[in-house]
Amino acid sequence: MNEPIKGYYYEVTAEQVKKHKRLSVKEILQWLEQTNAFVNKVRTDKAKKIAEQLRSGK
Repeated sequence: MNEPIKGYYYEVTAEQVKKHKRLSVKEILQWLEQTNAFVNKVRTDKAKKIAEQLRSGK
């Protein structure tokens, strides 16, 4: 019997990989910055605290 997957995962198609490979470094960094800003805006205070603890190794 397979172990249940812990955490999260997602799948991408071959077309999504091809599209990503066409992006410039600048476009990738802009996407990352925009995504990070969105996540920080919608993340709860509790989630922010947990993330900070994980980053600091606590």
